[in-house]
Amino acid sequence: MFQPPQYFDIPHLDLLSWTLGNTNYDLDKPLFVNARDPIESVSYNQATSYIRKLIAGFRAKGLQSGDSVCLHSFNSVYYSLIYLSVIGFGGRFVGSNPAYTIAELEHLFRITGVSLVLTEPDLLHNVLVAAKVNAIPESKILGFSSSGQPCSTELDSWRSLLQHGEIDWETFDDEERAKGTIVALMSTSGTTGMPKAAEISHYSQVAQSVMLYDSEAKQYPIRRLLCLPQFHAFNAPLAHLAPLREGHTTYVMRRYHPKQYTQFLAQYQITETTMVNPIIFNLLSMPDTEHASLDSLRFVWCGGVTLDASVQNKLSSILNPEAAVAQVWGMTEVGWITTMHYPEKDTTGAVGRLLPNTEAKLLDPIDGTPITQHSTRGEIYIRSPSVMTAYVSNSSATEETIMNGWLRTGDIGYVSEDGKWYVVDRAKELIKVRGWQVSPTEIEACLSTHPKIRDAAVIGVDFGDEKGEVPRGYVVLESSSESKLTNMERELKSYLSGRLANYKALDGGVKIVKSIPRSAAGKILRKVLKEGWRKGMETKRGHVDH
Repeated sequence: MFQPPQYFDIPHLDLLSWTLGNTNYDLDKPLFVNARDPIESVSYNQATSYIRKLIAGFRAKGLQSGDSVCLHSFNSVYYSLIYLSVIGFGGRFVGSNPAYTIAELEHLFRITGVSLVLTEPDLLHNVLVAAKVNAIPESKILGFSSSGQPCSTELDSWRSLLQHGEIDWETFDDEERAKGTIVALMSTSGTTGMPKAAEISHYSQVAQSVMLYDSEAKQYPIRRLLCLPQFHAFNAPLAHLAPLREGHTTYVMRRYHPKQYTQFLAQYQITETTMVNPIIFNLLSMPDTEHASLDSLRFVWCGGVTLDASVQNKLSSILNPEAAVAQVWGMTEVGWITTMHYPEKDTTGAVGRLLPNTEAKLLDPIDGTPITQHSTRGEIYIRSPSVMTAYVSNSSATEETIMNGWLRTGDIGYVSEDGKWYVVDRAKELIKVRGWQVSPTEIEACLSTHPKIRDAAVIGVDFGDEKGEVPRGYVVLESSSESKLTNMERELKSYLSGRLANYKALDGGVKIVKSIPRSAAGKILRKVLKEGWRKGMETKRGHVDH
């Protein structure tokens, strides 16, 4: 077991009292700002009024403590206010991906027991169908949009909730309630099977905020740009809590757009932002003449999937020399686990050091024996105050994941002698090639160093012959005018042969694709690639019914 260097006291406060408990800054200062239209903004004083009015509105709608409310929307300056007001009336917030299909929404509404939905009008169709299946009446579906514009002739606006006066939230300072009261049901990425929903408590979210070190003094003014989805757990500490708790102005993009992203970085002289792999690769591919738009950045959180050291250092090379690129490794079930802390920098591809109050241990992925040697790989287990309470309505999955207070992450990694952690793969995604365990992430990292490759993914496939399971590559080329597939496959196999062992060769073939399927947090959706490969094989073998 590897211990953290220090511990912080975690208050047993309700989340709103913690988030709104610091008033040592200008309370009329814009905190949530629409990056596209900065006139639309929300200050601390405005936020607290909105939250109290929304609490009254939700209660006027008949909602009670323990009820779940889903917000089905892209990013908005009002998103965090809905998040906090749902918690304020005693409810459980459920965020959903705007890209969800009807089936995915049906599943989410069912497992989380949603009572009311707020949705953007353009996303209404799927919501109506999924809501009907889950017996959610149309009177409990509200339109959600910014700037006070009419949402839809079909829906009451979310702003109708603001017409019932103001009600304060219930405060407490009690350990049992802080740990036992759920504030959010956060959907997992669903890399295997249907997504589950993690129960996140008041205590867990307060702990994430405390452990983030966000109140530490820095040598630059903090101005953040948020483009990653606000429904995702990766964003929770920075999107919903930090602006109000610490007084940090956060510019909100409705969704990521490459040109707008760099434009806003320069326009608002952004000093901190979050990135995932697709954003990073877009930045690395832009002309040198556009690097000036990144000059104001001083701290970058990279999450979703671990970066190879070469990619991390390439990103650092196009930023201001004073900027630090920090990898954040975590998962929905446990929040933010590690990060390099300002002003520390890393060039080795580490995902950081354990946050305060966080313990980690490594177990052999085959026999479960403890690993105590540094630089020895094992499956990572975490014990932390930020860990979820359980998976909602899924006791069997909870028992498989949380064991004697330790959360099984499913990630394979190791820790160096100086306390830096490295994550090399997912235990379930390792490819077993003739008895060898092959990391798809390792092959992807090697492919990404090829000058013609913009992005890459690797899966294990089995043709049912004597070879057994073998790696198969999917690559996005820098230019569509590159060599033909046969030449590209030959070139890549030759490139890998000089850098990786023979059993790690792409004997399953190489496919050129326009993009790699990824989750909202940037994780490769290998199940999508495997499903596509299986369907292709069935078609070739004539097994598809017509």
